[in-house]
Amino acid sequence: MKRFLTLFCLVLSLLVIGGSLKLANQTTELASVVVDGEVIFNLRGGDQALVRAKIANQLIQETIKEKKPPNFRVIPLENQAILQIIPTNQNLLIVTPEDVVNEIDAVSQAKLWGDRLQISLEKAIAQRSSKEIWRQLTWTSGLIILTLLLSLGLLKVFMLISPKYHCWIYLALGSLWTVILIYSSSLFPQLRSWRYQLLQFLQRTTISGFSLWEILLLLATLYIYSLLLHQILKVYQPKLIKSLGILLELSTHLIGWAIIAQFWGLELGLIILGLGLLVLVIANQYSSSLIINLEQPFQVGDLIQIDDLIGTVVAIGLTNTEIATSEQTQVIIPNQRFISETFTNWTKRENTPLRLTIPIAVSYGTDIKKLKSALLEAVKNHPDVLNSPRPVVFFEKLEAESLQFQLLLWIEAKEKQLQIKSELRFRIEASLRRYQIELTKYQQDIYLKSLQIEQWFKAWLIQQGFKASHLDIDEDAQVELTDTPIAVNSWLETITLEEIKTIAQAMRNSGGLLIKEHQEKMNIYPYSFKGSQGVDWLVKNYHCNRNEAIALGQILVEKGIIHHVLDQYTFLDSPYLYRFYSDEKL
Repeated sequence: MKRFLTLFCLVLSLLVIGGSLKLANQTTELASVVVDGEVIFNLRGGDQALVRAKIANQLIQETIKEKKPPNFRVIPLENQAILQIIPTNQNLLIVTPEDVVNEIDAVSQAKLWGDRLQISLEKAIAQRSSKEIWRQLTWTSGLIILTLLLSLGLLKVFMLISPKYHCWIYLALGSLWTVILIYSSSLFPQLRSWRYQLLQFLQRTTISGFSLWEILLLLATLYIYSLLLHQILKVYQPKLIKSLGILLELSTHLIGWAIIAQFWGLELGLIILGLGLLVLVIANQYSSSLIINLEQPFQVGDLIQIDDLIGTVVAIGLTNTEIATSEQTQVIIPNQRFISETFTNWTKRENTPLRLTIPIAVSYGTDIKKLKSALLEAVKNHPDVLNSPRPVVFFEKLEAESLQFQLLLWIEAKEKQLQIKSELRFRIEASLRRYQIELTKYQQDIYLKSLQIEQWFKAWLIQQGFKASHLDIDEDAQVELTDTPIAVNSWLETITLEEIKTIAQAMRNSGGLLIKEHQEKMNIYPYSFKGSQGVDWLVKNYHCNRNEAIALGQILVEKGIIHHVLDQYTFLDSPYLYRFYSDEKL
């Protein structure tokens, strides 16, 4: 679809350029008299000609709206002639000697133009009749339906032919629809007028001395050149070393664009500046590709690994490299990563086996000889594990809670290393169970800082049968076991509404919070305080920790005493601003 739209735009630009070349070549001294987007004749004489043409075009539009074909008569003057509308006797325009062509006088020129206008106005009025409009709509609808059926036929052919001919199908479709749309628009007077006005706007609007039309024409030329160059290089570039092909494409673009720009009359300094900017863009986008193609750290078909990703190189593009993994997924990797990061090319180490490392951690007291036998037995008969070099078990290090070992083995099927590791782990787990060897079970010690929780926990241990002497508890002491441990912040759960109101009043009184006007992100919030200031004040005055102070502040929020100034956050130990509801009225 993308190629179809690209070629469609290409054909459209070519037809518009070709069909309107006459308009593009007009000089600014010409002023056109137009009927429904069709130029009838041109006036000469600079700004004065533009004024005469504007008046004539306005009178022509008024005549068309009356739907009555007028007649014209010529009134001779000295070296000039007046073209007058009958029966209104309005002067349409004055024909001057500058307007005369083909060595005739002004009167003859006025008569000739009057005859042309007569024919064009009769045609314009006829095309606006209901019968003619319905005929044009019917004809256009049938043409579009026929074109749609033809396009569907071309698409069916598209599915049958070789992909190398798809470009021609796209070109045919784009050309067909472009011609149909332009032809259909020419059947309707209003569409022709709009097309003419657009082209006039492009021709008369200038940027740095160049009209929009010239700029668009230049861009279209560059685009056509680039497209043709790309198609040519697709034929010859595979026969070259890829790095040379890329350099050829880039250098040809630069040289070709410079020649086209100079042909259009651009100054040499402007060309050099543009090429300099283009070189910077190309260097930024394609430098990684050039380095890869020149140094060739990998090629299409190589098995490479970058981070945890392993796959076969399918294609190396100008900006990205495509890799196919063992899971049959296609992964696109920017070429920049191969320049800035470390990767492994397993294909270049084709004759070198790949070493796999599998870490094992067992508990203290494990029979190390049995562990070694279990690991070597697990990998012994695996078809992908090499016997030379032989698998070995290394005692890596002693940890606080485990003994760390490494099982090292070598394989040749590098593309299957993830699968082989998984199979070996299954075998190792089964072998360890046969040898009754357990892996390390990590434990986490919990230190109880609360005296109440510690007493409750010790009482629970005594109830489970532990001796008090082992727990550093006086055997004669009475330790009562409640149903649940005492919560650290249980006093917050029993706080009453009156106590909450007392705390809130204390926060507002003298010695309480610093409530003032704050500014945040260009907004001013009067009678506000920061959440962190509220936490500091609660910790200082109620001898609680910061978590308890946050919980108490949230209670004030839930009771409708304070709130975030924008009602976006709960009470937090942060610079967010809060306000008492009672201060909202102020």
